[in-house]
Amino acid sequence: MIKSIGPERAQYITDHQPYPEAMREGVEVFARLLASGHCLGYFGEQLVDGKHVVRDDQLIGWILFEDESEPIGWDIMTTPGTVIKHVNLGHHRQVYCYDCAVLPECQRQGTGKLLAAAAYKNLRWNGYRIRMHCRRASYPSPGFLFRYGYEIVADVFLPDHYAKEYEDDSLKGEHAHELVLKPIGQ
Repeated sequence: MIKSIGPERAQYITDHQPYPEAMREGVEVFARLLASGHCLGYFGEQLVDGKHVVRDDQLIGWILFEDESEPIGWDIMTTPGTVIKHVNLGHHRQVYCYDCAVLPECQRQGTGKLLAAAAYKNLRWNGYRIRMHCRRASYPSPGFLFRYGYEIVADVFLPDHYAKEYEDDSLKGEHAHELVLKPIGQ
């Protein structure tokens, strides 16, 4: 079952991140991300008396987003540098997909795809663009994106991205794509 998760899950995620040591984050990072309101968790189920019961203690995957929304507007000026009025035209709504992970023993069962689909559906409904870094193995297919109302509008290949990001030569060869997805029709 997929449901929203908040800062109370920060320690669990910190303790269970399936990454090399150089890529691991501290509890404060996860607490900040989980407070954004854009995070989902996948919880395991257990059969009890013939019924599937969700186990709140069995978080097996998560997708975490950081809000990057910015106000859109323009300034009315009298002389250069003197703003007399700012007109707010709303927000450019965008999130950064900071982490999508599934516990190693639960991988290759479609959990990551289910989490991404639920997140994309919710973010699309609310008009958010999504920025992310992904490895080739997790590059989203156009058909998958189309099904959930998104299209790729930017794709930059970043050789050795993770080695540079985490300053760790053992991660050389871990290339990434930086993608920006926008809701179709926006």
